[in-house]
Amino acid sequence: MNLKQKVKYFSVFWLLYSIRLKSWSNEKLKSQILKRGHLLEKAIREKSDRRVLDKELTILFSELSKRKIKIDESLHWSHDILFSSRFNFSLKTEQKDHFKTINQGTIENLIKSRRSIRNWNNKNLKITDIIKTIEIAKWAPNSCNRQGWFFLIINNRRDFKMVEKLTNQNFFMKAKCLIVVMTSKSKYSLGEEIYSYLDAGAITENILLLLHAKNLGACWLGLKESTNYKKHLNVFLRYFELSNDYKPVSFLAVGNYDRKPKPPLRINGKDLYKLIR
Repeated sequence: MNLKQKVKYFSVFWLLYSIRLKSWSNEKLKSQILKRGHLLEKAIREKSDRRVLDKELTILFSELSKRKIKIDESLHWSHDILFSSRFNFSLKTEQKDHFKTINQGTIENLIKSRRSIRNWNNKNLKITDIIKTIEIAKWAPNSCNRQGWFFLIINNRRDFKMVEKLTNQNFFMKAKCLIVVMTSKSKYSLGEEIYSYLDAGAITENILLLLHAKNLGACWLGLKESTNYKKHLNVFLRYFELSNDYKPVSFLAVGNYDRKPKPPLRINGKDLYKLIR
């Protein structure tokens, strides 16, 4: 293929690419910008060919501008990466964090002392504590910084019934609050569904530890796709006025408690890993 043919080929390719992305939802467009931003940052770091990523990210931002979508901090990050790539501009990185100020023993004790609480007292719960917890937990690691999670905070026990229909258990009806952990399907491409669960799991663990630090008791429960699950899921989404893009994957039952259960046994450390030297 000579130079003229190559130019024609890539012109057609990028034209088709621009047409195809017009069918993407706004969420998918932003998700792909974040993903390409991370790939470009990696290419810059490894000093590999980044021309295709440069072009692709430029087209994606152009489409974003046409749709007049507000650029948040995460998208600004990808834009800065594109700018540094195209103009060979080195971005300043943050100075090393002062982790020495953190008491390592406190973190270890927090992890080891957390328990799954299934009995709660009648003491009221501050919803502001739940909201602050989620806002801190969002710093969890996640694939390509997509942050494809969403949380439904249910503070009215009448609405607990909608969650009960999605699971075969109902002991959580005595909790003060339910946090339904959801993922945004549009932020993950075909074959990447596993990443959505990993991302949701990472932020959920952060939430559990933060709740424990506030002396709140929580129990993490999965959502099994049992009989009539899809029917109940559609009712659930309509009831809470959520789009079909959101998929609930688990939920937390939260409240104040009087007694914590005894720690269960954990497997021996030697059975936990295999060291390859």
